[in-house]
Amino acid sequence: MDDWTHKNIFDCAWKHFDVIADQRLRTFNFYIVLLAASVGASLNAVEKQPDPFVYFVIGLFCVAIGLIFFIIEVRSRRLLQIPKGVLSKMEIGDHWPHEYRLFSKDNLYDLPWYKRLISYSFAFRATFALHMAYGFVFILMFFCPHFAHTPISDRPESAATLQKSGMSASQNELTKMRL
Repeated sequence: MDDWTHKNIFDCAWKHFDVIADQRLRTFNFYIVLLAASVGASLNAVEKQPDPFVYFVIGLFCVAIGLIFFIIEVRSRRLLQIPKGVLSKMEIGDHWPHEYRLFSKDNLYDLPWYKRLISYSFAFRATFALHMAYGFVFILMFFCPHFAHTPISDRPESAATLQKSGMSASQNELTKMRL
């Protein structure tokens, strides 16, 4: 294209921004589906108390999914900054009125640190980090199978607590079922 007018540059930058932003949200929506499936599978596994290796596999899956989507998010964010920078420079260079400089106003680097927490990037990354932490709990359950397979009422510290309260283990289980 030989004639790069301001309108052509703006249209090209806007199309790139729109495609990347849309792809980023679609990727996160797909992640939410995988998150729901992994949490459902892990809670089902806890209920059925399978072989401890299943906990390791579930934990590894949660950590891997969180890490993969974290890497995709970092890359998408970096790609999004390219057209955003072009659009921001066009706003300033073309002397747009200040109230119409949307990309310039949204510059996170000009904000105090606590206001930067209110962004899609932080929300996405926090979700990925929590999912990975959830996975590490399941990996820990693999390495500490006694913790994963021992009912609370059979643990020594719980038995002592029940004796002090005057409750039997079966009464405690009934109380839990009512809740």
